[in-house]
Amino acid sequence: MHWTAGSEKIFVQSRNTFVNSNHLVQPEETLRYVVNANASDRAIGAFIDANRGGETHVVSTVSRVLIQTECRYSAADKELPAIVFA
Repeated sequence: MHWTAGSEKIFVQSRNTFVNSNHLVQPEETLRYVVNANASDRAIGAFIDANRGGETHVVSTVSRVLIQTECRYSAADKELPAIVFA
């Protein structure tokens, strides 16, 4: 692959988006947390966020590949393992 002007432009845009995005923050006992879980055909994932100063911040993220048996679950039944895993 050759690095082109288009590649550079996309890299700079991606870097700027990341730099200006929410980053992980330390958990605080006084905050309320929200678990957001999701599942696909092969994996589950979740993130925990908290509202601090009127802004939502991500506290933690987690994901894993589903085992073969879990892959046969319905879409709704895959959500519970994602919540429990979180």
